[in-house]
Amino acid sequence: ILAPYAPPYRLLPFKHNIGWNALNQALTTRGYDPEHDFLLSDKYQTSSILSFYGAKQQRAYFLNLQGMRNNQFSYWPSLQEERQGQKGYFVWIENSPHLEREAKTKTEYYQHALQRYFKKVEVVDLAPLLYEGDKLVKGALIFRCEDCKNLKPADSVLY
Repeated sequence: ILAPYAPPYRLLPFKHNIGWNALNQALTTRGYDPEHDFLLSDKYQTSSILSFYGAKQQRAYFLNLQGMRNNQFSYWPSLQEERQGQKGYFVWIENSPHLEREAKTKTEYYQHALQRYFKKVEVVDLAPLLYEGDKLVKGALIFRCEDCKNLKPADSVLY
């Protein structure tokens, strides 16, 4: 929860840097086991955040579902190379007001898109990460992805 003397969340210039202390608990209370499971996202920034704020600070994976430009994760071993047949947790993180506007659409999109790369995909929850008073202003949409297939997205030609 934001301090009562803080400016409104929408005006905070550093709003993208807060709320991460709730991420680890949000994941572990929803089934993520850092001893056996991996984390992934389709955004560079979210993959980085998952790597730093996950339970054991293990490298998360970047699954380039949208043909984004290459980044450091693009040159490391892929989840298909290292985690084939295993279970992971896909995370989409967003701030208000985009969170409210896009959560339903993103749930449907990722449920469908991830099924190409995993045998079973289940929506776990929209986990709250930060509140302003009693209004949710940052959340993480979490998917349980089981049995990673040996299929990679097409390589990006963007750098």
